[in-house]
Amino acid sequence: MIDIKIDRDGGIPLYVQIRDEIINAVENGDLKGGDRLPAVTSFAKTLGVTACTVRRAFEDLTKDGLAHCHVGRGTFINETDKVQPEKTVKIPKSVDRSKSYSFNSLIKLIEKDGLIRFTSGGLSHNLTKKGVFDKVVTETLKANDQSKFQIGVPQGKIELRETISDRFKSRGHNIDPDQILITGGTQQAVFLMAHRAFLRDHKVLFETPWFSGMANAFKAFNHLIHTVPRDLKGPVPENYTGFPIEPTTFYVCPIYNNPMGTNMHPDRSKALIDWTRKNGGKILSDEVYYELYFDKPADSFLSEVNGGNVAVSGSMSKSFMFGMRLGWIVGSKDLIDELLPLKRTIDMGVPTLIQNVANTLIKSGEYDSNLEILRGHYKNVRDATLDALTRFMPDEVKWTKPEGGFHIWVELPENYSSVDTFLTAIDNGVAMVPGPLLDPDNGYDNAFKLSYGSIDLKDVDKGIKALANAVKKTLLSKPCAAGICSDNTDFR
Repeated sequence: MIDIKIDRDGGIPLYVQIRDEIINAVENGDLKGGDRLPAVTSFAKTLGVTACTVRRAFEDLTKDGLAHCHVGRGTFINETDKVQPEKTVKIPKSVDRSKSYSFNSLIKLIEKDGLIRFTSGGLSHNLTKKGVFDKVVTETLKANDQSKFQIGVPQGKIELRETISDRFKSRGHNIDPDQILITGGTQQAVFLMAHRAFLRDHKVLFETPWFSGMANAFKAFNHLIHTVPRDLKGPVPENYTGFPIEPTTFYVCPIYNNPMGTNMHPDRSKALIDWTRKNGGKILSDEVYYELYFDKPADSFLSEVNGGNVAVSGSMSKSFMFGMRLGWIVGSKDLIDELLPLKRTIDMGVPTLIQNVANTLIKSGEYDSNLEILRGHYKNVRDATLDALTRFMPDEVKWTKPEGGFHIWVELPENYSSVDTFLTAIDNGVAMVPGPLLDPDNGYDNAFKLSYGSIDLKDVDKGIKALANAVKKTLLSKPCAAGICSDNTDFR
């Protein structure tokens, strides 16, 4: 087997590195015509990547004419001494199309001044009721409770946990206060579960496309993350049931999914729970958008917490104020007891003053009052965005219709590049997030995410019209087969 070295921090997609290492091996004579490449599954295990990553590299070699595949026998190097030159991404003139850009460097283009950005999943800064935060803080400080000046306990103040417990019970979920751990936002909740998975030697699965920030919490513990492609209904069972039966931690975002905007179908939830019970693992359900429904709440994994195989994370940063870094993990009592020592090593507990403010906010009714404002605003922005998509986008383009949250998933016809659309859109003064930036294997080439969390309503029409013009320009070109474009440009 050839020796392949992978740089996980270099910003170059892993499949590109594998493909180019094989090309170099051919050029150096280490691989010759007729040589058989390793089987996809065993090669992926050796390299510590997903089978999809290796398969994508082999597909590129085959389409470039360097290799060929015999069904049932494997992939073989062709009898040729010609290696295709590496192709470069087509870049708009304003950002120098003559250069070759990595995915990481393309993200920086979103920072260009003057763009209408459909890229942020954060709350708009001006939606909190004027004076409500000052009022709640003042009430908290006036209260005769000296604990607000103390360190507190790692699990969180019992008063806040009781308030959150009552809130869950009002929705029909039998969650006791001792099943709740207060955290410094959802990111810390996920970090704690990543630490637990490390200590328990769990296999780690993530649905894709994803929000990479959550995966980074697991990468901090050097976890090898296995990806499970999802569709609009959730993780496809056939994409994970083939994994060995061993303990796993499986991260999902089932409610108003980031980036697809859809909810997990009950059949998919049941299949995932059944599979997790068989392998003795944990589902980590990130429900940070739980409160941001437009008409009625979505189904939550909270109903499965008492079964012992589910942990649910949530936060006030999406439902009240982005800077309100207070969240929670809900799980079995055994899980919470297991996480407490890990929480203690991080911060000894969320500051009690912040917890008191959160408790006052909820119990005063101001939290729910402000939520109504948020829901109304984001429903209006969603409706305006969907209406603009209907008026401006070509008929061939499809998109989701979220029932809450901030995200819309847009799909171009098959084999058209969202990266090419992104680059043209930047030139047009608008930004979105191409699908390949939301997948570690750089898949979902023909899709992109629209996030309307911080878009001003007045900018929606202008932004979507500019984006639609970029899409129309993309569709005027010939389609690209598996990323190989007819004009000899390719995003690698």
